[in-house]
This record gives sequence, C-alpha cells and structure tokens, in this order.
Amino acid sequence: MMVRRKALDEVDALDEGFFMYCEEVDWAMRMRRAGWGIYCVPAAEVVHYAGQSTQQFRDEMFVALWRSRFRLFSKHCGAWYNWAVRRIVRLGLWREQDKARRAKQAGRLGADEWRRRMMAYRRVREMSNG
Repeated sequence: MMVRRKALDEVDALDEGFFMYCEEVDWAMRMRRAGWGIYCVPAAEVVHYAGQSTQQFRDEMFVALWRSRFRLFSKHCGAWYNWAVRRIVRLGLWREQDKARRAKQAGRLGADEWRRRMMAYRRVREMSNG
C-alpha cells in the first residue's frame, strides 16, 4: 500500500492490535472515513508465496485470522452485524467440523490433524461467543 504522509499523519499508523490479518483492511477503512480515496492499481504485480508465513502453524493462523476478523467487525460494524456474523461463523464451523469428521472416517485426515482442527474450531467458536 502506498499512502500520502499527510494521510498517515491524519489517520495514524496500522493498528498493532491486529496480528497478521485485517490490519490493512482496518487502515483502509479508517483512511476512507477520514475522506481519503482508496485506489486499486490493477496493472501492479506482486509475487505472493502463499502460506510462507503461516505454513508451519496453520491451525494457529486459522485462529489468528478469526481473531482479527472479529476485531475488525467489532471496530467498524454495528452490534447487529456483529451478532449476525458470529452466528453465521458458528454455523460454518459446525459444517467444517462435520467435513473434517467425515474426512477422518474416510482415512483422508489423520487423528493428530483432526485433533488440531477441532481445537482450532473450538477456539474460534469460543471467540464467536464474545
């Protein structure tokens, strides 16, 4: 992201309360609310080595992603939106747990991986209660 110094001075830096995910979305939302334009440059090219920063801690990063999303929603969206999102997330987690259970039963998912996923899903479900 490229930002004018004047915009940075007005809006402040990235929110360090976010870890790994959503900090740039929060920043862009704050810029927009302050009246700054947000532009996309489709001709720009970026090489992204998918998963390089998260490949060893996939389950922890799943939890970190949802922690950041819930922080973003709480910071920028109303109470009703937050209530609805948290219920939708719980439904999605239930579906993912069921898919993982079936994959384990079919031998496509090992017991250790299944336990780690269930723990990650449980942690996100607990966050969705807040």
